[in-house]
Amino acid sequence: MCIIYIWLIFLKLHKLISKNNLKKRVIQNKKTQINRTIYLYYFKLYQKMLTEQLCQPNQDYIEVVHSSVEGELQLKKVTPLKRSNLAYVFYLILCFLSCGIIYVVSVLWPKIFKKLVFKEVKSPYEATHVYAIGVNGEEFYEKIEQDYFSQSKVPSQPFFINRFMKYVYNENQNTFQANQYELDGKCISEISQSQPLNSDDISDMLKYYGHSFIDIIIPRYHEFLITELLRPINFLLYFGLAVWILELRFSFFAITLVSTIIIINIVCFFVRRTKQQLREACLHDELISVERSNEMQQVSSKNVVPGDIIHINKSFRVPFDCLILEGQLQVNEANITGEAIPISKLPLSGKSSERFQLSSQSAHILYEGTTIIQLEDSSAKLMVIRAGFQSYKGQIVRSLLHPKPVDKMIFIQGIKFVFAILFLAYIAYFATLYKLIQIEMLTKDIIYRFFDVLIYCAPPGAPLLINGVIFFSLIRLRYKKIFASDPSKALQAGRIKTICFDKTGTLTESTVNMQGYQLPLSKSKEEVIQNGDKKSILYKLLSSCHQAVITSEGKLGGDPIDVEIFQYSQWKLGHDNERKQNYSELNDSDILKLYTLSINEFHSEHQSMSVVVQEELNGSPQNLYLFMKGSPEVVLQKCNEATNEKSKLKSQFEALASQGYRVLGLAYKQISSDELEGFLNQKREDQEKNLTLLAFAIFKNNLKSDTAHVIKQLQDTKYNIKIISGDNPLTTLRIAEEANIISKEKSTILIDWVNRSQKKLQLTRYGTNDSNSFDTQTQSIDLTIKEDYFTLVQYCEQSINGSINICVSGHTHTFFEELIRRYDEKFISNESDSAKNSSYQNNESNLINLYKTIVLSSQLFARTSPSQKASIVKLIKDSGEVVCMVGDGTNDSPAIREADVGISFSDADGQFSAPYIAKDSSLECVISIILEGRVSLGVSLEIFIGYIQVSILRFIGFQSLSYFYSGFGDFQMSFQAYICGFVIVYFFQGLTKPVKNIKNCYINDNFFSAQYLISSISGFIIQSLSIIVGLATLQASSIYIEVNGFDTDKKFVFECQQNTIIFMFSLIHYFYIHISNNIGYPIKQPWYKNYVVLFLMLIQFGYGCLIMFTSKLYINPLKLVELDDNTLRLSLFFIFNGFGILQVLIEKVVIQTYILRYHQKIAQKQFQQKYIKLIQQLKEQNHFIYNS
Repeated sequence: MCIIYIWLIFLKLHKLISKNNLKKRVIQNKKTQINRTIYLYYFKLYQKMLTEQLCQPNQDYIEVVHSSVEGELQLKKVTPLKRSNLAYVFYLILCFLSCGIIYVVSVLWPKIFKKLVFKEVKSPYEATHVYAIGVNGEEFYEKIEQDYFSQSKVPSQPFFINRFMKYVYNENQNTFQANQYELDGKCISEISQSQPLNSDDISDMLKYYGHSFIDIIIPRYHEFLITELLRPINFLLYFGLAVWILELRFSFFAITLVSTIIIINIVCFFVRRTKQQLREACLHDELISVERSNEMQQVSSKNVVPGDIIHINKSFRVPFDCLILEGQLQVNEANITGEAIPISKLPLSGKSSERFQLSSQSAHILYEGTTIIQLEDSSAKLMVIRAGFQSYKGQIVRSLLHPKPVDKMIFIQGIKFVFAILFLAYIAYFATLYKLIQIEMLTKDIIYRFFDVLIYCAPPGAPLLINGVIFFSLIRLRYKKIFASDPSKALQAGRIKTICFDKTGTLTESTVNMQGYQLPLSKSKEEVIQNGDKKSILYKLLSSCHQAVITSEGKLGGDPIDVEIFQYSQWKLGHDNERKQNYSELNDSDILKLYTLSINEFHSEHQSMSVVVQEELNGSPQNLYLFMKGSPEVVLQKCNEATNEKSKLKSQFEALASQGYRVLGLAYKQISSDELEGFLNQKREDQEKNLTLLAFAIFKNNLKSDTAHVIKQLQDTKYNIKIISGDNPLTTLRIAEEANIISKEKSTILIDWVNRSQKKLQLTRYGTNDSNSFDTQTQSIDLTIKEDYFTLVQYCEQSINGSINICVSGHTHTFFEELIRRYDEKFISNESDSAKNSSYQNNESNLINLYKTIVLSSQLFARTSPSQKASIVKLIKDSGEVVCMVGDGTNDSPAIREADVGISFSDADGQFSAPYIAKDSSLECVISIILEGRVSLGVSLEIFIGYIQVSILRFIGFQSLSYFYSGFGDFQMSFQAYICGFVIVYFFQGLTKPVKNIKNCYINDNFFSAQYLISSISGFIIQSLSIIVGLATLQASSIYIEVNGFDTDKKFVFECQQNTIIFMFSLIHYFYIHISNNIGYPIKQPWYKNYVVLFLMLIQFGYGCLIMFTSKLYINPLKLVELDDNTLRLSLFFIFNGFGILQVLIEKVVIQTYILRYHQKIAQKQFQQKYIKLIQQLKEQNHFIYNS
């Protein structure tokens, strides 16, 4: 071990010295390049600014400004640090002298490392490193660097790289920010006229932004080995190896070391293979035509930088995020979203005066990984805006490579449990210490026994074995065509309590069928028109208000609703290459064409889309129209119908939605040709007003064949099921009834914010009548009125008790979000008024509690945006629930990534869309993932507890043998653990399969609970009694030979009767420990159905029993002694097996029946108390939720 430590220290020192030498050489070279006068000028300028900053209030950290290129891996703040090389060398020496203890402590508590090696400085210019804190509490130490640009000849601002993202210091604002190409806030017309970059600037820009590819580094073997060797958990293993060497247990040392290296190599192989696959999926180099310095150049895509203008004339996979300046394209974004449908992408409007916002311009952006299927024009002009890990795909890959910290409760509880067992074991050790001294055991052996307690009671190999369990589980899912990209989610899948489903494409089929349409104010709610005049204004809208495209194969592609609408119109689709415009065409006696002049794309914020079209008859221009389709609520707001008619129209489309139909509003207005140019330059909000309602389009979206069956299974097993949909509340409500998520017998309360100008919520009670339609009762509530406030709280309480259902609209989320934001603004603006701020804080706290209670008590969420879906999932997570989100596409991606476990459906290459990807659209994948999660969690618990109990058994054996001047021999330990032992059994425990049908069950993963403590203590007592009775029986036999002392070299006597019977006892009790700790049905299949484990266990148990009766099976290296007394043999057989059976009975009958049920009742009570406490807090409020 000393050699390993010296080797690691040498590598660290060598790396440090090499960096120092390199730094000196770089400085010397730069001195000849940089003008000292300019440098000193900037240095003095910086000193002046620093002096001014020192006069300001002291702040020991620098904020990190959020940037859109960070994705989910955001930093919150950094502290500049300066490392002392002398202190660092001293730290490495301390790590060596402490046998790694200082290193382990500094890794587990990074702030200690900061105190030992660094000192805080005021400015990044003085710093060598930064101490960075992420938004999720992660801690990092990163090296500060500076670029030298060839054009400016002066140092750039300091920067550091964290998780592949470069953060640059902004001296003026005293902040760090991820480097990005700034476009937000610029005028769109200005961006569309962007000029090519200068070729002379490219080298500096490459240095600043980096090369344009996602460079996933495959760790070399020795790098991976060093990383694994330096994991804190492994230092306990190293400590054990060192003790075993000192105890001269060479074979056990060698087998343990070889086994560890083999496991690390297996892990290394799969890590490297996974990263290689990810690298191959990300790394593609294309030869790109780039316009620089007003001339075309052929450049590798790796050397393209943000701001470059590129030209394309063929189909290929886009290697960066870019903005379309000219040309229209058909693309496939399956690599990102998992949805393999053609999408039409359009150029920016060159005349728009609006400000650019990246988040709302997806119709004009090609994301990295997107495949260009077809160019509608001969070529397209694009501008690169993000590349590498800054791109949308790069952000997802960063999240995969650096997943969010998972809930470490199972590991924290495990550590607590280990400390409790250690405490009890050391009590036993010190209780027998007097006897060890009395028999004149060597001092070094007494010290070794002290260290043996630590080694045996803390399971260093358990994490590696648990990783093996997860590995086997993911392989089984792969056979079911379910692919996992984040193994850290496997244990979380076994702890899921709440499952949130998207509606369209998840609970229902992804395809939709247009049933027809209904005219405004139709007298019959059941009337659905299926055929009409193909030349009518309605059919003109259906033929042109969409983003369906004709693929290169001549097939119609795009969003399923767009495709269905266009097919319903029975028009034809085409593209005019000369005019660079799409058109729809009706060939009758005359040729009628509708050219699409502009598109306002569908966005969740608008819940609608619109197009401006030019009508031509036989080539002659006719009318101009704006056509709009979208959610009926939004479309009605844009129409000019009278208020009383809007109320009737609202009732009309709600009646359709209550039948489970998906309803879209269709509206239009005619545009004068004189107004066209000015109209196209208007904002979308101004274009889409004063419309005329044409009809309500009616779609049927059927449930998947297995939805109701799967939902019933999940509800029977007490999972909390919710729907989070972007669809109409009534449609969502009817689908929820059909899927058995809510009961028709119970009323549903819809909470909505209808009138955006008032601070009032609208509560509508829906109840299903005999005719299978909804009866409604509506009331408005003002939360400043105490009675209204308590009405809402009462509904939440009734929903929690199961007497009603609640559906929350997206507008309601906006209502609460705006109120909370206003309180934050009031708090900031009234900093000096402590009384007002105290009132604001109380009201804001009550408001947040009410919002949280509404979310937790609701079963349905409708008309929610993608960001609202994610916030709903986060709120449920923050309440202590483990949440699973199941969705099928782009709109669900934020919520899927926010959830503890995310599942997405994809029949294409969608490996970046979710932690779990199901290639089959069946909802059975949800049950498969939960079942495998239960197996992974259950087997992990078995391994952890079983490993400790086996170690306790070995400790008891060691302590008992010490009284007889003996101990386990070197080969005996190897035999027990590896050759025919528990380590191999636990490794193959991962082969245990889940049950076929999901059942209600409770998994107690609190190691520090009464269940596991009583189990371990009772096992300790039973095993001790078994040894005591066995030794007493041996002493009472006629063949007993007493051991009176150590051998001549003061070494243990291994060949003795006591050693032999305790070795037999160990082999037999390993079998019973495994059975007693086994967690079987309904979590997983019984242990005896894992045939590999059964075979190994029977060999171990059978060998332990057989060698009691015959010495012919003795293996010489075991140094066993023959027990030539049949009475003794039978007595020991029944004693050891009797106590083993007793341990199993106590575990199965008492602990896993009564105590586990007690824990289950406590857990259920705590779950209910959480909601009761929230309701109670809200009822106790004596002031209004917000002030007017």
